[in-house]
Amino acid sequence: MGDKIVVLGGINMDLVTNAEVLPKPGETIKGYKFGMYPGGKGSNQAVAIGKLGGSAYMLGRIGDDDFGKTLKDSMHSWGVNTDFLKISKNQSTGIALIMVDKKGENMITFVPGANGDVDANDIQDARDIIKDAKIFLSQLEVPYDAVFKGVDIAYKEGVMVIIDPAPVPGEKFPKDFWEKVSIVTPNEVEAEGLTGIEVSDPESAKKAGEVFLSWGVTNAIVKLGSKGCVLVSKDGWEYIEPVKVESVDSTAAGDVFAGALSFSLARDGELIKALRFASYAGALSTTRYGAQPGAPTYQELMDFIKERDLSL
Repeated sequence: MGDKIVVLGGINMDLVTNAEVLPKPGETIKGYKFGMYPGGKGSNQAVAIGKLGGSAYMLGRIGDDDFGKTLKDSMHSWGVNTDFLKISKNQSTGIALIMVDKKGENMITFVPGANGDVDANDIQDARDIIKDAKIFLSQLEVPYDAVFKGVDIAYKEGVMVIIDPAPVPGEKFPKDFWEKVSIVTPNEVEAEGLTGIEVSDPESAKKAGEVFLSWGVTNAIVKLGSKGCVLVSKDGWEYIEPVKVESVDSTAAGDVFAGALSFSLARDGELIKALRFASYAGALSTTRYGAQPGAPTYQELMDFIKERDLSL
């Protein structure tokens, strides 16, 4: 089994604009920076794992276009295995249009493109690598039948299942889906969208986490952005305090968090240690521009932890 991590999810090119404030509906504002970066939640998480030195395998689809080739080459350059990527003919690669203000807050419009072509057959074709993995990590940027298939294979093979429930599904997932999930990692908005509980602080995050556990999830990690995160499990709950940083781009903080969490769990399996490791990685990523460029290497993260005198 080793420490392989199979990642299923979206693969996009991120087109990012920076401005003092985010525009209101119907408003045109002047920005001061534009960048084009490899992105997509799945790709971001796989690259976050690869940059840390982990063994990531990417499942998903790209279009038969220049963006697709660039994204595949970028993932491969960071050590991500792209052997199971599929190409959709006559379809564009996924695109994300991202606006970021001076505080690091963002607004995102996502056009799925080839991501929408991922299906259960794609996942079945990758069954052997899922069976050989230690962790199966997925988000919800690809069609649900593909996610369900991946989760089902992983669960039956005793592979840890981590779900980053973004974007929030427009339908209620069946209970037998949640019962197969080892860890779910929603942020405040996603936790509220799924559980109906407004999340704004550790106490409300705990309540939302308890709902996930009532559905059968083993562990719920509710992320509170700059306020830290909360772990809820059958043993109780624990609050992980945030690391104060000067944020410039929070676009992929959650993806770096998920990748770092998976990387750490694949190495030694200690959840609290992995949670702290992931929190530090996510915080550090917000101090840089770009989803994948902002993800830290293992040495960069260790230096950050040492400089801040943080503990794992």
